[in-house]
Amino acid sequence: MNTNVPVLSSVLIHLKDVLSHLDILKQNFEQLGSVVGGALINAFKPLVQALNSVMGKLIAFAETVSNAL
Repeated sequence: MNTNVPVLSSVLIHLKDVLSHLDILKQNFEQLGSVVGGALINAFKPLVQALNSVMGKLIAFAETVSNAL
């Protein structure tokens, strides 16, 4: 008779429990990333829009100067 079977059974039960908790942790990190990512996008959107506006004006100015020469 193999005396290791109860030990292995116990290890497998605990391993399932650990894997379950790791899966929950993974889901929590994904949710946190979603919340933080959304907030960062909303925070940087006005900055990016302003940069695009400035770049457009710089390009128009450079074209005007180039055409004048």
